[in-house]
Amino acid sequence: MDVQAVRWLLGVLLGAFTICVFLLGYLQFWLRSVPAALGLGLGIALLAWGLRGTNRWRLHRPGRETRHFAFSGAARSWQQLAREANRRLRQRHHEAAATAAYWLQQAELANYIPSAPSPRPSITDQPPG
Repeated sequence: MDVQAVRWLLGVLLGAFTICVFLLGYLQFWLRSVPAALGLGLGIALLAWGLRGTNRWRLHRPGRETRHFAFSGAARSWQQLAREANRRLRQRHHEAAATAAYWLQQAELANYIPSAPSPRPSITDQPPG
């Protein structure tokens, strides 16, 4: 197996860190506008230099296609395993939803107080006193 160099990761991390530091310095009033703009420009340049090596951009270069790795063995066994895992997940989600609905209904029934209709006062009723 061939391992490719990851110099682009250094550019991405340094660029992102530089942008964060200079932006934080500017927002905390530690830096004036021109030094902050120069630092942000440097950070963006480092980030762009790092992003040129990612797989997204490498796909457009002929002869440097990405390599895809798969699980060993026949695909059908892995598909059956994934199908069974998904079925079990759906079943657990369904059970959890049914349990939550049951307890919500029980809580609503416990807090339900039937109220008798109150008589509406008429206009001619006078307050006592």
